[in-house]
Amino acid sequence: MPELDPVSTSQFNAADVAAWLSVLHAPGEVIEIRVLESSKKTTAGYYDDFAKAAADVRRFDGKCAVYSVLNTVNPSLLGRICNRLEASPEALTSDKDIMRRRWLMVDFDPVRPKGISSTRAEHDAARDRARIVRDYLHEKGFTEPVIADSGNGWHLLYRLDLPNDNETRDLLSHCLEALDLLFGDDVVGVDNTTFNSSRICKLYGTVSTKGDSTPDRPHRRARIHRMPEAPEPVSLALLQELAATLPPTPAAPPRTADAFDLERWIADHNLPVAKTGPYSGGGRKWILNPCPWNGDHTNDAAFIIQFASGAVAAGCRHNGCHGRTWQDLRRMYEPDAYDAPAPHSDASNTPGAPNSAAGSTPDPRRVDQLISGAGAFESRQRRQGAAPEPVAPDEEWECPLPLGEEKLPPFPLHALPPVLASYAKEVAEDVQVPIDITGMLALCVISALNSRRVQVQVGAWSKKHIETVNLYMVVASVAGSGKSPAMKRMAAPIVQIERELRERFEGAHTTAVAKFETDKKRLTALQTKSANAQASARRLIDDEILGLVEEMKEPKALPRMLVQDITMEALFTKLSEQEDNCIANLDTEGGLFSIIKGLYASKNSSPNMDIYLKAWSGDYATNDRVGKGNSYILAPTLTIGLTVQPEIMQSLAEDERLHHNGFLARFLYAVAPNLAGERPYLDEGGSNASEYAYTQTILALHDLPKAITEDAPHKRFLLTMDAEAIAVHKHYHNDINARQRPGQDLAAMLAWSSKLAGNVARIAANLHMVKHVGVQPGSRMPWETPISGETMAQAWEIGTYCIPHAVAAFGLMRSDSIVALARRIIEWIKRKKLNAFTMREIRQALNPESKERIELALTRLMEDAYVRLEMPAKKEGRGRPGKPYYAVNPCVVSEGRQQLQAA
Repeated sequence: MPELDPVSTSQFNAADVAAWLSVLHAPGEVIEIRVLESSKKTTAGYYDDFAKAAADVRRFDGKCAVYSVLNTVNPSLLGRICNRLEASPEALTSDKDIMRRRWLMVDFDPVRPKGISSTRAEHDAARDRARIVRDYLHEKGFTEPVIADSGNGWHLLYRLDLPNDNETRDLLSHCLEALDLLFGDDVVGVDNTTFNSSRICKLYGTVSTKGDSTPDRPHRRARIHRMPEAPEPVSLALLQELAATLPPTPAAPPRTADAFDLERWIADHNLPVAKTGPYSGGGRKWILNPCPWNGDHTNDAAFIIQFASGAVAAGCRHNGCHGRTWQDLRRMYEPDAYDAPAPHSDASNTPGAPNSAAGSTPDPRRVDQLISGAGAFESRQRRQGAAPEPVAPDEEWECPLPLGEEKLPPFPLHALPPVLASYAKEVAEDVQVPIDITGMLALCVISALNSRRVQVQVGAWSKKHIETVNLYMVVASVAGSGKSPAMKRMAAPIVQIERELRERFEGAHTTAVAKFETDKKRLTALQTKSANAQASARRLIDDEILGLVEEMKEPKALPRMLVQDITMEALFTKLSEQEDNCIANLDTEGGLFSIIKGLYASKNSSPNMDIYLKAWSGDYATNDRVGKGNSYILAPTLTIGLTVQPEIMQSLAEDERLHHNGFLARFLYAVAPNLAGERPYLDEGGSNASEYAYTQTILALHDLPKAITEDAPHKRFLLTMDAEAIAVHKHYHNDINARQRPGQDLAAMLAWSSKLAGNVARIAANLHMVKHVGVQPGSRMPWETPISGETMAQAWEIGTYCIPHAVAAFGLMRSDSIVALARRIIEWIKRKKLNAFTMREIRQALNPESKERIELALTRLMEDAYVRLEMPAKKEGRGRPGKPYYAVNPCVVSEGRQQLQAA
């Protein structure tokens, strides 16, 4: 498909116009040229000479909008106005004048006020959307389209060979509606009105002249951008398949029924809305990502539509979700929705309704739904479920996993607000890094901003349990995995904020510093003069000194958002200099751990870690060793987001202080999978839409007001939880507490798991801030709305994800004794060349190891497919049944794992 040279917007080229008419029409085919000089005056004519048509429209170029009819016109119409233009003709081409349908035009038009041209950003957004739809239809089997720039938007022209009848009209109408449903939104719309056969299209090579041409909204020349060598028609079957993705229009609700507030219902139940926009005929649509029925459907496949009549439809275009309806979706969140009055009647504002303030009584069924939706700690179920059942001896073996390399759950991207999830997914795909990296970094970035403005009340007011909302996070990922470019893109908005702040205040700061230095020199001179003066003159000099000292004010430091590779003493100083005593450390090198371990400490002393310990919880901190500035900070707050190599994590085992003083227990961990060998080169990235939305959200969080004053830099607005959020948090807090008992799975991680509930409350606060940051003037502040049960459930889903990752991370920091015992069993099996063994035999071989530890090691080996519990075949006749035994994966003894994997 050749890409054509762009046409200058300032010069008309008749040859280009004629050539592009030849792309769309066969030689000698009759076409209509139509010029819209005003709303009341139209000039038109019919041509079979494309060069003459191009020459005739030259005088209108840049002054009026010039169009042509796309489909094949009845050649008899040439007799109306033959190869010329005529003002105010008696008749124009109608649908009945079209002989055959030759083109389907998919028109991508940026959403903007009527009658004006598009900005560059709007024009680019339409281009990006056209590319997405082209790729989508290409995957469906559609032929290559002609790609054209309409001047304000973009066109995809698909070749057809269909009759001009009502069936074709309806089919193409449904195709355009389906594309608008899937890909149109409040930024770019897919025009679903271009289905009629006599549809006119911008004449490529002429200037689009909507409104006045301004620097921000210029007039542009329409052009064909790319075209296939020989356009081939799209098959009827593919068009029918596309049209079939459109849901049927349900019956309108009775006029007597109360209006159902669908938008509020979606917000109340926190559905993962990726985008929204108008829908055909005055309706509204919401695109969901991921699909609520199947979380693996993450390509904007699910949708909700509210028609202009008020009727609602929902579904998912994946085959696995075929037949899903709005009723199915609503019952997922309200099981009794069709057995009781609608939830959004007047009673929905009474105490006890979902999202009501803390202190009301939550609905137990609703809380159960939220708890089940947040996940049930799969790692715990796997570790503490029922004992493995014996299997038949002839069951096939799986390939064993590398011992100690547990398959960890992926980051639950759907638990993030759509604006974060969309961009984290895009960056992960563009940079080709695990989603664990971008998902965790997204949380770090928003916590760096939110910790400057809010704290969160955990539970009811009577508990007086308040948490800061800053987070300490670390992601372990192998070298060369793309950590640095991922960090660069996720942290870009904060870097932009810091740069703009420095530019805004740098001039005044430089002036203040210069004045302060001048005053210091003057003060020194006066003090010297006073020391040498006579008593009578000294009094006047001292008065001058006192006046100068009162006027002197040490200039405030420039605002800082980020620090890296900084000593603890310098960090204390930077925190004390900021007006809110808040800063963030986002880094990909792991230098912080080297500093903590004493890189900058003298040989005879150890570094003072207090600032890192206290800045996590916002506790009062002092540092008498700082040579200047404040020697105390009332409530320092630090955010840490690190992406490091596993070797850095392993090196932490060398310093027991980091385990004993609770420093490592303050972190949330992720161990990212190694994608080496699974990252083919991609020559195209994502659209700018998600990056723009992400950046705007970060900037909006930064623009929120602060509660601090000059005398109270620690002051924050307070987020509260509604009754459902408290109930969900209580459930999981109690679950964690039970798992800390001796013999349970979190007993060995008591320090870390004891901080998990508080960390999850912080995550919930950060998610809440993103969901409720005002995007319209007059919007309510986030702290004026309590954290909902849905948001708390999503935060706990992230907390659930962190548990097995923390186990893996601490496994990197400390050798796992059970894994070591499992390796001893493997060595024993290899040495004895065993194909099977009994519990009695393994206990004798590993004496004096306890039975409990051996069982744990065997469970680990079974999980990783090294051994399995088998039941002997039943013997004929009487006699005791055989006892279960442990069978050995054949590749363990033969060391044929590679061959087994290849098979």
